[in-house]
Amino acid sequence: MPASEGVRSADLTEANERLYPLDVLKAVSIITVVAIHAFLPWGERNRPPFLLWLGLATIFAVPGLFFAAGFLAGRSRTDSVKLYWAQRLRRILAPYLLASALTLFLPHPLTEASWSSARDVLFALAFGSAWGPYYFVVVLVQLVLVTPLLWRLPTTLLAGLTIVFTATSFWYRVNPFFFTGSLFWALRHPFYWWGYYLLGMWMARTEFGRQFVSRGTANAWLLIALPIASVLLTASALYPLPKLAAATATHAYVHLAVFALVAVGAVLPRWAPLVWLSDASYPIYLYHLFFVRSIGTRVNQWGTITNRALTFFLALLATVAFVAVVRRLLGPKAKTFFG
Repeated sequence: MPASEGVRSADLTEANERLYPLDVLKAVSIITVVAIHAFLPWGERNRPPFLLWLGLATIFAVPGLFFAAGFLAGRSRTDSVKLYWAQRLRRILAPYLLASALTLFLPHPLTEASWSSARDVLFALAFGSAWGPYYFVVVLVQLVLVTPLLWRLPTTLLAGLTIVFTATSFWYRVNPFFFTGSLFWALRHPFYWWGYYLLGMWMARTEFGRQFVSRGTANAWLLIALPIASVLLTASALYPLPKLAAATATHAYVHLAVFALVAVGAVLPRWAPLVWLSDASYPIYLYHLFFVRSIGTRVNQWGTITNRALTFFLALLATVAFVAVVRRLLGPKAKTFFG
């Protein structure tokens, strides 16, 4: 079977074979997403150097989720576009709409959306602003809609498209408002995120990419490159580097961190809790902020590092427990309606 054809599957709900390195990447990424919102509450000013560094060191989390989604989409192809859209969009939108609707019933300090009119509700649902991090869903829907077209592209053309979108993502780090004028629209713009998804899809097409993700081949260079990028990243957090230098260090670090997690996952023994976290990464993403905000207001999240760490651990445990209980109660229908 030609590499460009990917893996055909009539049922896209699950891959025939789980790739544990991607499970490791998704599990670490979703834990990191919770940590970001626990340690780095939105709107905080004058952060100490450690938190500035932490904000940069955790920046791989959402790119890692998009990379994994792209790789899985690249290896799971169907001839029925309608079937693909129906299965994927149902699993994305039904849980998202449920989680967004729940914000209607929460007290004001825990929510970010304005629900004063039907127009506000429709805007929040359409653009993922019930919670700020729901921009992820907006971008994911964009990618699902274009994936059937990407399947049909020759591998060389897909590689070129990956380079273009990787370059635009890099330029966003130099000037985040260059294309959109605001952070709100930048986070929802294809130029910001599509490069990671396309990279994953392209690697699923190539023999090197498949070997790398399944076996962690060629990971020796990561052991050299990642520390170098980490040092540059730390320097950009502690010292005011020029925009271009800081963006280069950050962009390199994001990609190297994603590749390093995949490579490490290829040599780690299989651990069931990590697989579960990977499988539950979407509902954890949707619901973690409910617990981060609720717990954070009670333990003074804006206080010391210890307060933030306590917020993180309690919110992570609460979210995992919540997802596990709801999935157990809903049974086989949980993934469709809850995530």
